[in-house]
Amino acid sequence: ARSLHLNLNGAFRDLRLEAAVTLDEGVEGSTPKDFVSDGLFIPAPFNARTLQTYGRGTYTLIPGLAATGQVRWLSSEHPGHPTLDQTEVFGALEYRYGAFVVSVEDRYGWNETATGAYKVNQFMFRIFRQIGLGGR
Repeated sequence: ARSLHLNLNGAFRDLRLEAAVTLDEGVEGSTPKDFVSDGLFIPAPFNARTLQTYGRGTYTLIPGLAATGQVRWLSSEHPGHPTLDQTEVFGALEYRYGAFVVSVEDRYGWNETATGAYKVNQFMFRIFRQIGLGGR
């Protein structure tokens, strides 16, 4: 299996930016006993590949209140499964008070496979409590 991940992060005052590219390739499924490969070139019936890119920006409007936007693209090819291409746009407004978080989120996605295409729109209102370290 091979994996490549490039991650770029930046911040300026109240703005945080992040971009990433991930490529995963390798053998998926069972191979016959007499399977031979040099590890660099994998026969097509066993080759699995996923490529993902995304960009994200978060801007703190006032202490505790932040707006986030994200764009993501994914292409996935796995033996025995249809190829999947997915594009997603995400936006959120999030308020943090201590360990409690209230957020309003909208996620819109386009999914394409060999059998057709469909769109998904998710609108969420969430209230949760964050436990432990890892606050943003």
